[in-house]
Amino acid sequence: MADEKKIDHGGFAFPTSEIRAPNGMVISPGSDGMSLRDWFAGQAVQAAVSGHIAHYGHENYWPPKDIASYAYEVADALIADRKGGAQ
Repeated sequence: MADEKKIDHGGFAFPTSEIRAPNGMVISPGSDGMSLRDWFAGQAVQAAVSGHIAHYGHENYWPPKDIASYAYEVADALIADRKGGAQ
């Protein structure tokens, strides 16, 4: 898939450093954490679903695939805006 657009994940959200004991033993190797794009999408899901329920009530079904697509669309816009390129 040569023409597939490369996704900008925005870097890492909540990375942790390596933690060592005074004797030099590694207690925690550290972690990059989740991608900023995934974190933004999770925030968008919370806002979208709670807003949808508040406006339409629980009986109005919103397909999860549509919610996920919307969430990543919002996440991509947030990353672009951070870099000064929002459309």
